[in-house]
Amino acid sequence: MRACSEAAPRKKGRPLLVLACAGALLLGGCESTSNTQIGGLVGSLAGGIVGSFFGAGSGRAVAVGVGGIVGYLVGRELGGKLDAAQQAEHERVYLEAMNQAEDGQTRSWNDPAGEASGAVTPTRSFSEQGARCREFTQVVTVEGEVSEDKGMACRQGDGTWRLIEAS
Repeated sequence: MRACSEAAPRKKGRPLLVLACAGALLLGGCESTSNTQIGGLVGSLAGGIVGSFFGAGSGRAVAVGVGGIVGYLVGRELGGKLDAAQQAEHERVYLEAMNQAEDGQTRSWNDPAGEASGAVTPTRSFSEQGARCREFTQVVTVEGEVSEDKGMACRQGDGTWRLIEAS
């Protein structure tokens, strides 16, 4: 296994290696790592991976950087509220709602410990440039604190959903 400080040959995945090493260095010195930090790191890596599919050459590097930043911000926000198991359950329910629920049908989850719950409701479906798009509302409750967000996402050719708008 290559250490973060060792030189790596130039490959397409090098920006991802840089992101992973930076995250490991940032969290490695922490005595206790918070859900917010973990959420930010996971979001940053996921955003960087998504960004790596766009552009070419220096455009791809910019897309990886922007994807990493956006992923960090979104992951940090959710990570500050939900632990890893709760985030995974919310993601599962989000995908189920977006892929299977009719407009107005809610898909929900509850943490077995009773500390958190969530729900996702697609509110409107439409096509944009040949892609299936949906507006949705999501509600997350953590220890009695309710957070409601609205968004719009479009399904990509590979089956993933790309967030277009969030509020």
